[in-house]
Amino acid sequence: MVSKKFFMATAVCTFIVCGFMLIDSILCTSVCQAKETWRMKYDFYNVEKCEPAVIDKWALDEVVKRSNGKIKVKYYWHGALHKTGEHWAAVRDGLSELTFINFGYYQSQTPISRGVEWSWKKGANHPDVHMKMMNALYDEFPEWQAEYEKENMHVLWFTNWGPALFALKEPKVTIDSIKGVRIRTYGVAADALKKLGAVPMPIAAPEIYTSLQRGVIDGVLMVPCGWVNATKLETQAPHIVESAYGVCGPSAVVMNKKVWDSLPKDLQQIFIDIKKELVDGKWNEVLQQFEQESVDALVSRGAKFYKWDDKEIDKASAIVQPAEIEGWITEMEKLGFKRAKEFQTRASELYKANEPTTFQTPFQYYTEKYGNK
Repeated sequence: MVSKKFFMATAVCTFIVCGFMLIDSILCTSVCQAKETWRMKYDFYNVEKCEPAVIDKWALDEVVKRSNGKIKVKYYWHGALHKTGEHWAAVRDGLSELTFINFGYYQSQTPISRGVEWSWKKGANHPDVHMKMMNALYDEFPEWQAEYEKENMHVLWFTNWGPALFALKEPKVTIDSIKGVRIRTYGVAADALKKLGAVPMPIAAPEIYTSLQRGVIDGVLMVPCGWVNATKLETQAPHIVESAYGVCGPSAVVMNKKVWDSLPKDLQQIFIDIKKELVDGKWNEVLQQFEQESVDALVSRGAKFYKWDDKEIDKASAIVQPAEIEGWITEMEKLGFKRAKEFQTRASELYKANEPTTFQTPFQYYTEKYGNK
């Protein structure tokens, strides 16, 4: 028979042991959480040395540094993890934690996003201003936020590729000169080119070089000079033409939402701070330096830069606009987005509010440094 004294002693010992185990468990959990690491794959469909890739690399490297090792990012360039057109599903399903979504490749998934893809909209060809406008506009429209949130995505920031340029086998600086010319493009730019009389060709970015080489196309629209330089595209299309088309490839950098929600507030704040720095000027700083270095490299290899005159730009704008935007509004209202007209009005207001631009276009830099040769 167990004595009362023995029972009490045993109970006290058990209580003490359990207490130590509980404390140890709490301490262990705390240490483990403190040491927890979020490993992320950044999944990019194009080459590493192009405009948005360079900007995102700066931003995500800063995230890693400021997280003191709690966040680690491994980069997959040029479709090494998923091919063009696969990235939407990959980040939605958690196969990639981070990815880059170019609206033009996901037109059915991003109908509202496509409302900021403008072709020859007068005065709307400044990439830094356009980037600021998109990031502010997104915060004001829950309908646009839902386009990503419902697909298990959290938008980190909106971006673009800089000015959209022509790269052509022969210099063409008028609307009449591009009539009947086979030009690779995608998204809304294809409709715009068709209205100007060109023949738009829907070819994925990785196939552009060989398509020019084989004579399938005569040139390209919607390419930035950094990408032209990185891919040596000037060996096939050495004439780089600014037409004031607008920005190249409005896009979003997104994170799988479950991954975002799993991050502690302090780590989320790092991404928020980086976005603010990008909007406040770092985005433009990184892009400007990269574009100028790219122009220098292209000139050294024989590329030539041109620009449509204002008369041709005005003519293109009158042909394409406002029909393009009005068509989008009609389409969105049919899809149930009743604030489509308000969306466009507010986008224009925010664009004007973020002027003047501080971005020097490739042609401006070219003429300033090399003259109009």
